[in-house]
Amino acid sequence: MPSKSDDQAHEGPDCSAPTANVAGYGMLYCLEVGLREFIIAVLREAVGPGWWKQRLPGDVLDKVKEARATYTGTPWFRYVELHPLHYVDFPDLLKLALRKDNWEDGLSQVFVHKAILEGMLSRLKPVRDSIAHNREISAADLEALSSSLGAVVHAVGDARFRELVTGCTHMQDSQRSLAALAQEVRNCRQAILALEELGPPSRWYAVRDEWWFDEEYVGDQVSCVQHFYGIVEEYRELPRSMGSGHKIEQWLAQRAFRDAAEHAVSFLSGSQREG
Repeated sequence: MPSKSDDQAHEGPDCSAPTANVAGYGMLYCLEVGLREFIIAVLREAVGPGWWKQRLPGDVLDKVKEARATYTGTPWFRYVELHPLHYVDFPDLLKLALRKDNWEDGLSQVFVHKAILEGMLSRLKPVRDSIAHNREISAADLEALSSSLGAVVHAVGDARFRELVTGCTHMQDSQRSLAALAQEVRNCRQAILALEELGPPSRWYAVRDEWWFDEEYVGDQVSCVQHFYGIVEEYRELPRSMGSGHKIEQWLAQRAFRDAAEHAVSFLSGSQREG
């Protein structure tokens, strides 16, 4: 028997999904990803990269951790590490957006009225469920979805919304970043032990502002890297004058600098291997 080509082998049966469902899925993807990415951007600006640990309600954060554990614990699944907000259930996403501090920290400036956003997203839940579970939707459902997507795009701005949808937040090049940070730790250690003046640790400034530089994602010893760079910043501020080298050496000994550097390098190297 003739063998199928690779392209033919990946083709499904000769049938097609309902047109409304196909169009609805595309709209739903854009609406959800755009809205999630907008919330990520707004709260990062207002609170910082680790906002999700402060602003996700406790029960929602627990569900996010469970969802992530399910994906990471499935060996045959090629898992893409997304921002935690992408694992928040749709109803919980609305609860997060309407929470008083989140709303006042930027979302209200775009969506203005809580009741309108709440009504719009609540109305979409049954449509979303039907699309997710492959139940045929009606023309009215598709119109409601299209109207809601248009409203969100108008509120956020067309250009910005397109950018948000295409820039789905994930752990891009994290291993490369950790490797570069480990090298910077080694370079800082060498320079400090030689009592040289030290410039700004640029790699650290970049990595510390990443949402994934957290014990949930790279290990529970993140604090040892933070501790090391705390010493580095103190070192950079030390007064220098003729004969101050001995005092700086005593200060480094008191701060257990060698141990701090060793722990930071060991942790970062281990995180790369695990990744």
